[in-house]
Amino acid sequence: MKSKFPLSFKCLLTFALALGATTWPGLAALDRLSAAVERTMTYRAGSAEAVAVAQWLDSRKDAHRRTLAFGKLTVRHRCDGRQDPHSSANARPLVLPRDGTPGDKIAITNDLPGCGSETWTFAWTGDGQDAHWRQTDYGWHVRIT
Repeated sequence: MKSKFPLSFKCLLTFALALGATTWPGLAALDRLSAAVERTMTYRAGSAEAVAVAQWLDSRKDAHRRTLAFGKLTVRHRCDGRQDPHSSANARPLVLPRDGTPGDKIAITNDLPGCGSETWTFAWTGDGQDAHWRQTDYGWHVRIT
């Protein structure tokens, strides 16, 4: 019976398997690779989740205070896939995390249709007891119709 794979593929496969059995430094680094996970959640004004987002924002001591009443809230949370609190099947859905890991980012947009919007962006900075969510950007936009 004739093989479906050309000889060059068989040689490449054999080489890859042999290489995988060695202690090549590049293979050891594979366990340090991560994939970022970004989740987007939208909440209507007055919902329990929107109230939790407002409390999270208000608990940030150095964050810009909101200037608009709450409308539709959109939360984007980008984190390391290995540390993602939502990845476990048993994990309760979190509105916003209390803690993070370096590289994590959160963007919150408060949108009042026909009026305007404001956006806060945060990044997890520092390490140990000094680690915290630091505001990295704020934007306020008015829509004139």
